[in-house]
Amino acid sequence: MKKLTLNVSDMQTPHCQTTVRNAIKNIEGVQIQFVEPGKVSVIVERDQLEKELINTIQKAGYTVTT
Repeated sequence: MKKLTLNVSDMQTPHCQTTVRNAIKNIEGVQIQFVEPGKVSVIVERDQLEKELINTIQKAGYTVTT
């Protein structure tokens, strides 16, 4: 398992945070630690999930940096 913190600078409002949380909550192998303005912290079971996680957040309309 690997802890991963992603910067999502355009996710500032509670609505945006809920949108991102809902987008990633059902990805198998990803445990959400916290979602706060500008940051998402998760634990991933496999390194391959990092790419899926980033793609999912981007499809929800947000910019991701690690």
